[in-house]
Amino acid sequence: MTISGFICTLNPEEWCFPYLEALRSYLDMFDEVIVVDGGSTDGSLNKIQALSSSIEIVTLDWPWNYGQREFARHYNFGFEQCTGDWAFKLDCDWLFHETDMAEFRTVLQGYNSNPSVAVVRQPKLTMLNRQKYHHKGKMTNGIHMRYWRDRLRCGVVRGKEGECDWTNIVQNFEERDGVYYGELLPEGLHARLPTTIYNYDCFFRTREKCRVWYERSARAYFKDTGHMTYGDPENSWVAWCDMMRARREATQSRVLKVNNHPKYIQDRLNSMTPDMWGWNNWEWKL
Repeated sequence: MTISGFICTLNPEEWCFPYLEALRSYLDMFDEVIVVDGGSTDGSLNKIQALSSSIEIVTLDWPWNYGQREFARHYNFGFEQCTGDWAFKLDCDWLFHETDMAEFRTVLQGYNSNPSVAVVRQPKLTMLNRQKYHHKGKMTNGIHMRYWRDRLRCGVVRGKEGECDWTNIVQNFEERDGVYYGELLPEGLHARLPTTIYNYDCFFRTREKCRVWYERSARAYFKDTGHMTYGDPENSWVAWCDMMRARREATQSRVLKVNNHPKYIQDRLNSMTPDMWGWNNWEWKL
């Protein structure tokens, strides 16, 4: 059994993603690690190449003024590059814990000869700051390529086009104008992995970096949907702040000390400064 994983990048150094820390955890966890780069100019590709010669770098342009459907285009391209029995869509701000890696492979091995397992999902933790996290839910991010390689795509669920989500994993699909439309997988084709994704999101960004990033995200959503997310682009930063306050109030956050985070990111956590979101959320004075 071989396991592949890929991430999509565009100037991750400039945007303060813990991409090298993430890749270190992926190198320990996956047999094949692929970076789908959208045209980085911030020196990150040199750092990735220096990290390990076994990381494969492929390119697919990702414009700064992108549309939301760009995610599905890149995810499908990433899955196509994977040669393993399993392929995982990852991110440059996700990490795995070193204590989970043996169990990850053992559980996948148990599913490997079972064609009725099409995809796997994992629990995901969102790190609020260096001491707190909350459960974000489960993420379906792995495809059983051994049996389902040509049968699944990231795309839109038929009948739910109005939800404007291009990143569902769908079957029985058709392609229209570069977008796949298909049926959502029934629950019986899903399996659960007990291993956890640690999501650091905008952890290492300053206020200004966060503001610019979320304005860009709002424009991308509006470009493809005609609808606003986080409010209109110019006010998306305010809307993001309101969302984070609401999440803090609605969610029971739990304690996670720095020395209990994945080992790959502990040094970066210890070297943080108070102007970064993940230090202490600017004391919620957003």
